[in-house]
Amino acid sequence: MSFIGNELNINKKEIEQEIKADYEKLEIAYSQALVDEAVMVSCLQSLLAELEDHTELHIAYDNGSEKYIFDANELDRLACELEDYYDSLVEFPENLERDNFDEFHADLIDTVEEFCSEAPYINRDMFEQLCNEVEHGIDPEDEDYALYGTGNTREFDIAKLKNIEECFVEYLNELNSQLNFRI
Repeated sequence: MSFIGNELNINKKEIEQEIKADYEKLEIAYSQALVDEAVMVSCLQSLLAELEDHTELHIAYDNGSEKYIFDANELDRLACELEDYYDSLVEFPENLERDNFDEFHADLIDTVEEFCSEAPYINRDMFEQLCNEVEHGIDPEDEDYALYGTGNTREFDIAKLKNIEECFVEYLNELNSQLNFRI
């Protein structure tokens, strides 16, 4: 995870300074927990952007049809929710108050929970098969059913993508546990 974390270039100090400046204008105290939450959401946004860079990753079939591994619409839906939540954490703390949270972030908890349990953004079976083929090679007996090498799969660094997706899931589960604590 540190490999991916280092690549994200998330500057905790910069986020803390932004929160501090915005909260001082509003004459509201902020906590380290709030900063940590904002940093985690920022990391999720960066990982999500990495996944969005892979929405064109697809498998091609002999009949000419293509099947995409990532669902761009679902990734976009989560991106919008995270952006709104980050804005509340950093600039609009009043949106985090219990009375306002449900209004301003009505779908956040359900969306994050859905992404953790059902993973609508990814065809998990295809992705795992693809990662397995990249990592272990393709068994000659299974060559007819192999995914790696079809469509545009060779154009992407699948091993790095696997690390990104694993980190994304880890951060998303952490956010889910924190959001469920609010209920």
